[in-house]
Amino acid sequence: MKQSWLKKLIVGAAMILGISAANAEPWQALPKPMPVNNPKKIEVVEFFWYGCPHCYHLEPSLEKWAKTQPADVDFRRIHAAWNTGMQVHAQLYFTVQTLKLEDKLNMPIFNAIHKDNVELRDTDVLTDWIGKQAGVNKDVFMKTYNSFSAQTYAKLAPQKTKDYGINAVPTFVVGGKYMTSVADANGNEAQFYKNLNQLIQKVRSEKK
Repeated sequence: MKQSWLKKLIVGAAMILGISAANAEPWQALPKPMPVNNPKKIEVVEFFWYGCPHCYHLEPSLEKWAKTQPADVDFRRIHAAWNTGMQVHAQLYFTVQTLKLEDKLNMPIFNAIHKDNVELRDTDVLTDWIGKQAGVNKDVFMKTYNSFSAQTYAKLAPQKTKDYGINAVPTFVVGGKYMTSVADANGNEAQFYKNLNQLIQKVRSEKK
């Protein structure tokens, strides 16, 4: 009798857990809603880090995904930071973003760091590397990189990361209210994009 009762209890618990897992949404609400750049659009923000191998592997498919989004979706990035090393990369991203060089430099920067082991946090190394990138004015780039604005962006990156409740990258925030990641899709990129598109549709329906 005891064994039969225990077996029923285990089976029942397993069923409850199975139902919970099936009903669990592959995203979470932010600790508090965050403002968006354009309330008329559905904002998708990727928190990333140039030094993150997961961000590096996701980048090619993410670039393709971003180019297929409808006009009401506003995709942008924020460089996350938890330490000074990440802040230097945030300063680099601010420069790339400000000079509108994301399409030209994002993937090369990832490749330089993860494939070629180039230490772009070293200013001399960065200056030399930038000088070799076709179509990039080295003097303008380094002037922007060393600007007060770029340094301020880097200094504020840790607080921005904390404000959004980001504790891992890459993490995506949709509509300033929900966050999701490849980890929420159990590492399956195809499923991640399905989840992300579904979340975009959820925010779109909430705006009506």
